[in-house]
This record gives sequence, structure tokens and C-alpha cells, in this order.
Amino acid sequence: MSKTRSAQAESQPRYEVADVLNILGSKLENLAINSWQLRSLFALKKCRTSALGGHIDACDECGNISISYNS
Repeated sequence: MSKTRSAQAESQPRYEVADVLNILGSKLENLAINSWQLRSLFALKKCRTSALGGHIDACDECGNISISYNS
């Protein structure tokens, strides 16, 4: 049994980690963190965005197409 479109939307988180980091923006960069931690934050900001590429999934039954970004 497949999920309905509304059930799929409800099961997905409202924000991705990258969204939260982008919302907080420079506040995080102004913290007293070392270069390794800062580099990690920049990498996380790219996670699951078009910056890392993605792929297209198509349902064989209904033809629904969805885009998923790589992490």
C-alpha cells in the first residue's frame, strides 16, 4: 500500500538541517569555533541541496516524479 500525497507531505520534516543553518546564518559563524567546525557547518549547509547534485525518481505505477537532492 502506498502513502497518499498528503501523508507523504506530513511525514517529511518541515526543515532540513541545511535550512536551520541558513536561517541562523552568520550567528553561527560568529561563535568562537575552530576552522574544522566552521568547515563542517559549511558542508552541512550544502547537504540535501542542489549544490551536491540530485536525482529524479519516477513512480512506475502513477508516473509521479519527485526530485531528491544528495547529501
